[in-house]
Amino acid sequence: MRIGILLALSLLLGGSAAAQSTVVYDDGGDHVLSAYAQIPEPDGALIEVRDGPASDPTRLDVTLADDLYSLNFRVYDHSDLELLGSIGYASVAAYDDSTVNWLQALGYGTVLSAQDRSSVEVDAFLESISADHEANLVLHDGTAQFVARGQSTTTVTAGSLFLAHLYESSAMHMTGGRYGLDSGSVRDDAYLLVEGTARLDAYYGFSVSGNGRADIHSGPLTSGLFGMGISDFGLVQLFGEDWAIDGVPFGFGNVAALTGGAERTGRLTGVLETGDIVDMEFGVQDSGILRLLPEPASGLLVACGLVLALRAASRRKPV
Repeated sequence: MRIGILLALSLLLGGSAAAQSTVVYDDGGDHVLSAYAQIPEPDGALIEVRDGPASDPTRLDVTLADDLYSLNFRVYDHSDLELLGSIGYASVAAYDDSTVNWLQALGYGTVLSAQDRSSVEVDAFLESISADHEANLVLHDGTAQFVARGQSTTTVTAGSLFLAHLYESSAMHMTGGRYGLDSGSVRDDAYLLVEGTARLDAYYGFSVSGNGRADIHSGPLTSGLFGMGISDFGLVQLFGEDWAIDGVPFGFGNVAALTGGAERTGRLTGVLETGDIVDMEFGVQDSGILRLLPEPASGLLVACGLVLALRAASRRKPV
């Protein structure tokens, strides 16, 4: 096993020096270690995982210790990092085409970042998670602040994201969990799909703008202190029935801003296709659109009925 260990020295006031260990795994082999037992000066150490000389991926499995204060992981090339357990403070970053899996984790001061074309799966309670470039991120459970940029793709099957924001053509598919416990946004050509048992739960408000789009099939969808704001070519599509605005039945179609782009506000009620209620304040301004649609099954029935009616009419003999 070839492990390069580099010591980075930092001069402090008074002439004292402090050392931080950098441990590099880059031999294309498989390694298993217990953080405290096998990492020199584990608190604050930087651990890098890279491909070997023949471009063979290196794999590192680390069992973390609850009494660890901090560790920093960087994964590059096609290499793989497997983390198990909790830590106080850490930063984990995946680059290139690397893979990171982190299960059963607790790290309220921990930052996880998926970059480039990396693939990251996480089941962890962390401080924050971010996805950028063309990264693929899967959240199976846990809580974290969340930001996505670039053309990254995120799948959420469970867990809670607070202060959740999608930017720059990023996409998120939620089949479970909660989006934006505090607040959330979708903008700059980003896309959010909420279905299954997932719910949009932004107590301090949810906004869609800058050609962002959100398709919402499941809920419930209710107002907190602030409702839903749509502007600047943002589009929100709700799939369900019994739509009404300020108590007046609406049917299906677009809810747009007032003349001149002035904000149109109201209270929307209805039932999403999952049977979850909608009861929320909304505001649409500029070129934003709130689109109320029938659930796919209902829309199909309506379409089939229309086709049958047209066929019947075409078969009638003229009088």
